[in-house]
Amino acid sequence: MIVDVIMAAMPMDPQWNWRFPRWREYPEDTRYFTMLKYEEFLQDVKKWRVMVAEAKDATYPTKATVIAVAVWEIGNLNLCGSRRRTRFQKSR
Repeated sequence: MIVDVIMAAMPMDPQWNWRFPRWREYPEDTRYFTMLKYEEFLQDVKKWRVMVAEAKDATYPTKATVIAVAVWEIGNLNLCGSRRRTRFQKSR
């Protein structure tokens, strides 16, 4: 599950302590709000791209396990591209 990977990796990122200053005291709350944020990432496909890397599970060979997650905000890129095309078309 994506949230499992995030919960294991993000405490190494300095911004994690800023976002969740009491994450050690309230791990359930941290997990819940992290899950909500990643649901937003997955649902808003015009603004976000989420990629995962999977590996075969040694215990269950037919099952894959998420081992890495990457998120890119592309909403601004799409907007910039639209503006560029519009400006280019107007100049012709």
